[in-house]
Amino acid sequence: MGAVGLIVFGYLLGALPFSVAVAVAHGIDPAAEPDLHIALRRSAGWPHAAVAIVVDVAKGVFPVMIGFGFSLSVWAVSLAGVVAVAGQMWPPLLGHGEKGNSTA
Repeated sequence: MGAVGLIVFGYLLGALPFSVAVAVAHGIDPAAEPDLHIALRRSAGWPHAAVAIVVDVAKGVFPVMIGFGFSLSVWAVSLAGVVAVAGQMWPPLLGHGEKGNSTA
C-alpha cells in the first residue's frame, strides 16, 4: 500500500458512520443531537456508547498503525490520520458528519 492508498483508506475509514448507525438503531436522530456519544449514553446505556467511542477512536488509530507498519513516511502517516478525522466530519455518504473529537 502506497501513501496515496493509505490516505484514501484513512478518509474512507473515517467516513464510515458507525456511531450514526448505532444511534439510528436506538431511535436517536443524529441530526438533532450535538454529540452522538452523549445521546447514546443517555438513550442506549454505557455499553453501546463505549463501543461507539472505541470504534471512533480506532478509525483514527488504524490508518496510522497501518502506515507505520508499511514503513511509510511520517508525512503520509500523519496525513492519513488527519483525513480520517476529515472523513468523520465530512462523510461523502451523509449530509452531515460528527465533530471528529474522538477520532482525533
